[in-house]
Amino acid sequence: MLLLIFSSSMIFGQRHYKVIAYISGDSLIAPETIDVKKITHVHYTFASVSKGEIHAGINDSINFVQLNRLKMIRPTLKVLISVGGENGSSGFSEAVASGSGRMKLAESILIYLKKHQLDGVEIHWELKPRGMFGNAFNSRDQENLVLLLQVLREKLDAQSTAEGRKKKNKYLLSMTGSSKRQYLFRSKLNVAHPYLDYITLQTFDYKVQILNAGGISGTLVSSHQSNLYPSRYDSWFRFSVDKTVKEYINHNIPSRKLVMGFAFYGQGWNNTYEDYNGLYQWAESKITDDLSYKNIVAKYIDQPGYQKLWDKHAKARYVYNKKNGVFISYDDKKTICKKTLYIRRHRLGGAVFGDYRQDNGTLLKPMKNGLRYFRLPFILF
Repeated sequence: MLLLIFSSSMIFGQRHYKVIAYISGDSLIAPETIDVKKITHVHYTFASVSKGEIHAGINDSINFVQLNRLKMIRPTLKVLISVGGENGSSGFSEAVASGSGRMKLAESILIYLKKHQLDGVEIHWELKPRGMFGNAFNSRDQENLVLLLQVLREKLDAQSTAEGRKKKNKYLLSMTGSSKRQYLFRSKLNVAHPYLDYITLQTFDYKVQILNAGGISGTLVSSHQSNLYPSRYDSWFRFSVDKTVKEYINHNIPSRKLVMGFAFYGQGWNNTYEDYNGLYQWAESKITDDLSYKNIVAKYIDQPGYQKLWDKHAKARYVYNKKNGVFISYDDKKTICKKTLYIRRHRLGGAVFGDYRQDNGTLLKPMKNGLRYFRLPFILF
């Protein structure tokens, strides 16, 4: 019998996956707390758009020095600025309403990248319909967003050429993609994606919202935070990571450009009905305390009265207390392993998580290990 082993042969999934960390600029960064060997990209949040230009935060200059020093440990690390967010998107609509405005914003972003020695930009425009939540609104926002991305792509590529940046080191352009189906159609990402290197999906913060006449969520229903598949107990909207990913792929966006989002925090409710252990039940109020993963571990998991439960259909973790009706949904090592396997099977671009400081060191390791590149040998007999 002849046994031949070719060690260079079969690759499970693709060669390289992104592991992107959102790191907030609301305080000074402690670089020694960042396990840079386990991440490939940093998305620094947030710069805002005001008066047609990008505006920095008060900590940006110091924090970018610290982040760039991490490249001494991991030379291939990419550091990007994320522009917008919930509180920094109000200036987008006016800024991109004209060709000259789009050029002005793109040039201010390029100046910012060069000043802080960054590797690219993520557009995190909270594109709300009809100006909801304080964001300005223009009926052509969707078209103007595509045009902005086109201008940015052209400018970033030209600057990459001018600096001699080769393919792997060229300036990057990414964008955040909401899990809401109506956002996918409003944002015209099926037209915009050729200008983007990748799209970071917000495949978390799933919740049932029952709106009153004023458009405000008036009734509270507990739900999974970031379930991989629909839950059999969800008779409402049946949100899931799988549903979101497939909607993007069906919208003609390549799977390799989709980066699955993970939340290193949970969401919870008080006084939920106890049917199905509080899952998809009426609730009295949302929990407003700190529900970072490390705080959930410290205050809820394995504490008296709290049951650690698993939804086998949704592949989702939660805890429930029958006495006080507290229900909390969150990701843990098991859910992350399920999701990284999904990323490999569906040939997605990788994982993005936030905020880095919400982990206690438990979640990042299985994420990185689950997306580790390895080869399976061909064995011939």
